[in-house]
Amino acid sequence: RSQLGLSGVVVISAGRLVPWKGFEMLIEAAVKLKQDIPGFRLIIIGSGPDEERLRTRIKDLGLVGIVTLTGRIAHDDLLRYLKGSDAFILNTAYEGFSHTLLEAMAMGIPVITTPAGGNREIVKDGENGILVSYNDVHGIVNAVEKVLRDPALRRQLSASARATIGKFAKEKMLEKTALILRKAL
Repeated sequence: RSQLGLSGVVVISAGRLVPWKGFEMLIEAAVKLKQDIPGFRLIIIGSGPDEERLRTRIKDLGLVGIVTLTGRIAHDDLLRYLKGSDAFILNTAYEGFSHTLLEAMAMGIPVITTPAGGNREIVKDGENGILVSYNDVHGIVNAVEKVLRDPALRRQLSASARATIGKFAKEKMLEKTALILRKAL
C-alpha cells in the first residue's frame, strides 16, 4: 500500500473501459460508499473507449480524489494494486473466464461480481465471494459495505476463495484435460 500511495479503504476494479463492464455504475455507487465508509476510495484499472466519459462523470459527481482511473498498467502493477486492496469488484454484463477474478481470490481479496459468463463457475455466492446483479447500484453498495464492515466474513470469503483456486491450478487443469482426451480416444 505504501509503495502505491494507498490509504484508507481501497476497492479495486479492473477491465477494459467499455459500457458492458459497468464502471459508470461503480462510480455512481461510490457517491454512497464515500458517505458511509470513511476513507473510501475506488480505483479503476484499465483503458478503453469510455475513459474520457468516465473521467467527466467522476468530476460531475464530485469524486475527484475518491475515484481514480489509472489507465492501462503493467500486470505486475495490477497485482500490487490487488494486494493493497480491501476488496475487488467486477461488475460485468459479459465475461468469459476472468483471470483477474482468480488472481484477486488467490491473494485472499474478497470479491464481488456478477453471475455473468464464467463468473458462476468461479464464485459461489456467500461462500467464496458475493454475487450481485449487473449494474445493481444498491446490491453493489450493500455487498461492499457488508464485506468491509464484517471482518469474520472477509476472513471466511478469503479462506474459501484461496481453497477454490486449487481447482484451477495448472496441474489440475492439465489432469482434467488429459482425462477428457483419454476418454475421447
